[in-house]
Amino acid sequence: MNTTIESGRRVCSHKRSVRLPSGFLYTALVASVLFLPLAAHSAAEGMELPNFEPKITWKVSSGKLTKVCHNYSEGDWRFRHCRRKAQSLFRDKCREYTKQMRKSSGEQRSKARRQKKIFCATFRP
Repeated sequence: MNTTIESGRRVCSHKRSVRLPSGFLYTALVASVLFLPLAAHSAAEGMELPNFEPKITWKVSSGKLTKVCHNYSEGDWRFRHCRRKAQSLFRDKCREYTKQMRKSSGEQRSKARRQKKIFCATFRP
């Protein structure tokens, strides 16, 4: 190391070499730099599994649908997926009970009318 004094200041003129970590620490550092962006990318875009089929649950209270998809926590991607599927399911059930109501009579017709009222008018996510 060369040290000189210029106008009352001490000046060091040496080259510092940068040492890279070695062994396990180096491997862990390289792996985190390489794979962390991939993990963040897959977490943001790949959360919804293409083969995930939610279990749609609901309760009927006072002739209205309540607690749709309550088996998943709100805000979870599975909850949102379940609600979208539930909306589609309830739309299909509405159509089914509407047809059944038109084709039947008596007690079956009144039962279909009650079911139609539940599935057609009450669920709006």
